[in-house]
Amino acid sequence: MKTVSKTSQRKTRISFDAANPAMAVFKTRLWQPHMVYVLRADKPIRYDAGHSRIVYIGETRRGTRRPAGSAASKAMRTFGVLRGIRRIDVHPMTFRGKQSVKMWEILERDLLATFKAIFGEIPFYNQQGKGKKFSVSGIKYFRKGRLEKVLRLLS
Repeated sequence: MKTVSKTSQRKTRISFDAANPAMAVFKTRLWQPHMVYVLRADKPIRYDAGHSRIVYIGETRRGTRRPAGSAASKAMRTFGVLRGIRRIDVHPMTFRGKQSVKMWEILERDLLATFKAIFGEIPFYNQQGKGKKFSVSGIKYFRKGRLEKVLRLLS
């Protein structure tokens, strides 16, 4: 009678790509508890009035864990929906605060309004920004030219 030892059973294989990490996080002075971040694809996406690599503009209400989680979830959805996208980058943005003003919410709204004015619609994964309150005429804390320049640089 032959006995089978536990060591002769088939083992589970481990797979990974050492050259291409799924996510990389860099230490930067831009990481703040409240900030705005832009998710940018490696390939431009077609919008009504042009092409842009920006797929999402968001803010961190719950601290710095949010951009990494958001990037991971949006990346997984993007890879299945948009053709040819292989990488999503996270670009955090900081600003000088004003007392008793939630500047991160205002910056997000103003970036969405500017994006909508330039490209004709909001970024692919944004839900917020479709209303009438998201117009360029409502921008008062940031320079419109600087907002436009930032979005064009990231596009």
